[in-house]
Amino acid sequence: MVSGNILAQAILQGVMIGAVYGLICLGLNMLFAVTGLLNFAHGNFLALAMYICLSLYTSFQLDPYLSMLITIPIFFGLGYLLFKFLFKKVLNVHILMGVQLSLGLLFVIESSLLLVYGADYQSVPSFLGTTVLRVGELSISAPFIVAFVVAIIIAIVLFRILGTTRLGRSIRAIVQNREAATL
Repeated sequence: MVSGNILAQAILQGVMIGAVYGLICLGLNMLFAVTGLLNFAHGNFLALAMYICLSLYTSFQLDPYLSMLITIPIFFGLGYLLFKFLFKKVLNVHILMGVQLSLGLLFVIESSLLLVYGADYQSVPSFLGTTVLRVGELSISAPFIVAFVVAIIIAIVLFRILGTTRLGRSIRAIVQNREAATL
């Protein structure tokens, strides 16, 4: 039989990791809702960003939390360029063209990462690394807390943007009726 402490610990960690997965799904859902593209390489871009953080750590001893300040603008630009030069060309054709394009990107990213970094597990130490917060009998890893809080903040900001701004109304209009929104 599972003790109450172990069950509470598992539920707490599950909720925290689930918030991060939910944030990843929000990005994937927004992309599909607005463009109609199924991006199977979405998770691979996340892995690529993490490997760039690993490279910044091994080259410059830059903490992963600080390397996000470099990685986020790089991937914003990469996303813009990929959309402009690849995905935009398949928006108005059959959905399978976008699927094939994203699957091709998936294979290219995976193969490139395997070639450069190998298949072994790798981790990047951070300043929070092994810090653990203890609340009674429960122990919560500091990186889980940071990831959970950031995921919740980003989700709330996205919800507010979609619900209250002109950009949000435009995005919702595109999702509801693309033809009317273009008019």
